Amino acid sequence: MPTLPQSSSPTQHLRDGYTLNGSISLGGKELRLLYRPMLNHDIRSAAKEAKWLSGTAGKEVIRSAALGQIMACDSELESVIHEGGTPELIPALWRLVTGQDTPPFQSPRWELESALNLYQGTALRILHPEVATRDCGACKIWWYDQTTGRICKRNGKNQRRPEDQELPCELPGGCPKGTPQNQKSLSEYNRLALEHFVRCDAVGLFPSDPLVQRNAAIIRKAMRDAQGKLSGRLRPGQAAG
Repeated sequence: MPTLPQSSSPTQHLRDGYTLNGSISLGGKELRLLYRPMLNHDIRSAAKEAKWLSGTAGKEVIRSAALGQIMACDSELESVIHEGGTPELIPALWRLVTGQDTPPFQSPRWELESALNLYQGTALRILHPEVATRDCGACKIWWYDQTTGRICKRNGKNQRRPEDQELPCELPGGCPKGTPQNQKSLSEYNRLALEHFVRCDAVGLFPSDPLVQRNAAIIRKAMRDAQGKLSGRLRPGQAAG
């Protein structure tokens, strides 16, 4: 019978933005857990294997896949799992880890959208650090130096943006970050994913986790592409800042 990850598991409590808080309802009680959402490829593979095997063996494929996504859970849910569960347990867990009950991960497009945001946001931090982490709301209030990315000051005080002054995103060239409604900056969970990547890359040790592996590949590509563009901007003999 599949068991929950032990405390020594290298993937437990991954703080990369993709370990989610979740809960399922069993017997009128809300049972809480931390889990990893499944990638579409893994969902399709598990479903295909379960269909091929059918019967008890097929159900065990789904059970193993669902339980394998749980990083930790409250003691009551752990007891239910170790006692063999209830008829409602695995279907509820499967709906949760496959994103059927969890925004924004229940969207069929979440995987593509999160990958695009991670790529664009990582590249933005390299190519345009002056706006990559700037809050769009602050940009409406304060007058920014578009070269340094810092708020302009006069007599040591922050300067407010003139009311008749267009925002960078409203100018013909636009803002590299995009607009408040369509930003290319990292989402909160991808910001954590990038920070996690940097920590792992610093010591050359990455957890064996599908989402970590996917994100690392996206981040490395974004970095290569951005550095290539940055190198093309530089004049011969000019070093990157």
